[in-house]
Amino acid sequence: MKKALLLSLLLLVMPRIADAQQPPKTPPAKATPVVVTGQVDKSAIWVGDVLRYTLQVVHDANVELVLDNFTKDRLPVTPFTVRDIEIRRGDWAGGKQVARITLLLTTLTAGDSELTIPPVQVYYFIRDAGGTKGERPVDTIAAPAVKVGLRSALVPDNLAPRTAKMPPPPGLASVLTPLVLGLAGLLCLLAYSAWRLWQRMHSDDATRKLSREAREKIAQESLARVRRNVAASGADPRQWSGEMAAAVRAMVTELYQIPAASLTPQEIEAALMKDGVDMGLIAQIKTILARCEDLRYGKDSNPETGVRGQLLQAAETLMQSPQLLSA
Repeated sequence: MKKALLLSLLLLVMPRIADAQQPPKTPPAKATPVVVTGQVDKSAIWVGDVLRYTLQVVHDANVELVLDNFTKDRLPVTPFTVRDIEIRRGDWAGGKQVARITLLLTTLTAGDSELTIPPVQVYYFIRDAGGTKGERPVDTIAAPAVKVGLRSALVPDNLAPRTAKMPPPPGLASVLTPLVLGLAGLLCLLAYSAWRLWQRMHSDDATRKLSREAREKIAQESLARVRRNVAASGADPRQWSGEMAAAVRAMVTELYQIPAASLTPQEIEAALMKDGVDMGLIAQIKTILARCEDLRYGKDSNPETGVRGQLLQAAETLMQSPQLLSA
């Protein structure tokens, strides 16, 4: 009988002992209605630079933020000074809302290698289910402090002497590399100069490289150019004569590889005669250019009626001459 009684007492006491040995259960953490994160656009700044510090405040829909303290004179961010404040609001995932508060900060503090943006307080209250503020107090949450490196161009008062060892002398390769590169550049320059000299001495060879099709294309493009530009230059003899002379000089430059744009009509005549160009063709070119110069520079201030049409016809005849294609 005693054994049965003891066994019953043990069965009653053991569950209570097991419950006492287990740790107490903690209630699940309640989700925070407001989460604040901070981010800077630079990890280090110079004295006087502007630093962009952005606070991202994600909150529930029934939370109303109180941002009256975000003004230049009421926001404590020493050793920084607030230059400007920008606040933007929007929607967030999960039915939440977000406010992005951007602070433009600057500092004139010198002598420190690192500064800390102090925690910025964000105030808020939670509306009741009916949408009213009710009697609930205003809560606050602080953004984490952020450290920023500081660079200064000021020379410190206590300069320490350099104790580093002298660098090793440069090797042979580092000494010879600039010399080799310089010689290579000099050789390239000499080669280019020799090629240009050969071109000047063999300009007739370069002329003969143009095929009949290429010369015909140059003549056709020059004819279209002179007609277009003269027609668009108006009635002023100085204008249309300049356009006509430019078209003729450009054609001569492309066909015979001479700098006709910078030569006088007499110099162009001598250069073409040296290249063996047809004398009749040379005479036409010289006549047109000389007449255009008289009109352009005022030597012929009262041109005859119809001189524009006559000169244009002479330029067209020149550019359609068969001698241009067989030269």
